[in-house]
Amino acid sequence: MTTHEKRREIACDLALAAECSRMIDQTNFGAVRMHLQSPESMISTVVLLSEEYRLEELAALCVEGSSYCEAMFLGLISRNAVRFAIDGPPNRIDGINQIPVVQIPDEIPCDAVYLPPAYRTT
Repeated sequence: MTTHEKRREIACDLALAAECSRMIDQTNFGAVRMHLQSPESMISTVVLLSEEYRLEELAALCVEGSSYCEAMFLGLISRNAVRFAIDGPPNRIDGINQIPVVQIPDEIPCDAVYLPPAYRTT
């Protein structure tokens, strides 16, 4: 996505999203995978967000955690804007798009925010 394209908004607490934006790191997927697969890691899931959305807004939904936020998150899942990268074979969960982390190349650049028990990336 170019900087000139408009991103889709996630209805969230914008002040909280601004705070979350300071927790976002630019990295590559290999670093994310390393944390996911580490025996000492508190991370069990990587949440992949479509590039058309802002990662800080998704993070704000996750931090806030209200029933409204849960409904918004489920809506993103139903639109395939959110997918999950997992360490191992996909589990059968209806309506949830899962990708084994081994299918994502290490060199893929991404933005990541660490919010145990998951990494959120774009």
